[in-house]
Amino acid sequence: MVPLHAWRALGQLQAIGAISTLIDQLFRIDKYDDDWVSEDLPTVFSLIGSTAIPELSKYLSSTNHSEFAQLCAADSLAKIGVSHPESRLQCIAAIENKLQRFKENVGYFNGSLIFN
Repeated sequence: MVPLHAWRALGQLQAIGAISTLIDQLFRIDKYDDDWVSEDLPTVFSLIGSTAIPELSKYLSSTNHSEFAQLCAADSLAKIGVSHPESRLQCIAAIENKLQRFKENVGYFNGSLIFN
């Protein structure tokens, strides 16, 4: 539970310097079957704000990460777009970029991206 409280505090503090470290935790979704990551980190990133968009976009566009971790990045972008309307188009563009490579993605992955 310690990481959970720390993530939330970093979000509330809008800790821009923690963005990379938080993104580095996305692997926990698959490696440790850690649902807290996928539940909480999108909210944390939305609290931090639009400064997280470039790194989340880069993570989402990579092919080096698991689908569930990438979906968490997409969920984070979607939450940022809702919480920060001025960044909405930038968030949509990052998700659209991943969808443009739909043939490389697994079917459920594309559906989840569209749902965002």
